[in-house]
Amino acid sequence: MELSQKELEIQTLHTRLSTAEESFSEVKKRVEVIKESNCSKDQQIELLQNDIDTLRKKLESRNELLDQKNSQINELQIEKNRIQSDLTIMNEQLKVYENKLTSANEQTKSLEMVLKDRDCQLNMMRQRLDCSPSMIQQKQIQGEIDSIVRERDQLMQELKDLRSRTESERLEEVEAHRKEVRDLRLAIESLQSEISDRQVSFRMSTELGDMRFSSRC
Repeated sequence: MELSQKELEIQTLHTRLSTAEESFSEVKKRVEVIKESNCSKDQQIELLQNDIDTLRKKLESRNELLDQKNSQINELQIEKNRIQSDLTIMNEQLKVYENKLTSANEQTKSLEMVLKDRDCQLNMMRQRLDCSPSMIQQKQIQGEIDSIVRERDQLMQELKDLRSRTESERLEEVEAHRKEVRDLRLAIESLQSEISDRQVSFRMSTELGDMRFSSRC
């Protein structure tokens, strides 16, 4: 009887041992699964961190590129504004020259009127000379005629010089001004084209960067 009881206890212990071993095996498997899961998650975290670092570097590089593009565009805009200012100054100088030309034309007209008046005086003196019987009066009138003729010739020479000088200066200054205005306008058009090209390039690079960033996310 006592032996049977001992055998029963031993059998019970074997059963408990077997159950404990199975439980331990299951726990061990779960621990292994958890370890593998943790290892996989660590790898995923590391990959994600690498992606984040890569994206951060690309974002920093992109921001530097955008700053450079903005700086270049600003410099071009400043240069364009400077040239436009020069063009405005040139237009103001042209107005000043046109005023000078108007004044010279008025001076020319004034000399022409004086010359016309001297011609009238000369004709009157010649008429007096033809009608004068006195030799003394003839000499006086002839002297006045000679004086008027000299003055007239001098006025004609001054008028000729003024016209020549005015026309020469006008042609030279107008041509020089036209060339400068043409060069300035070409420079403005070139700068405007370069600004537009860089703005398009800037916008395309920005959109491309956004697309790459979105695809990575």
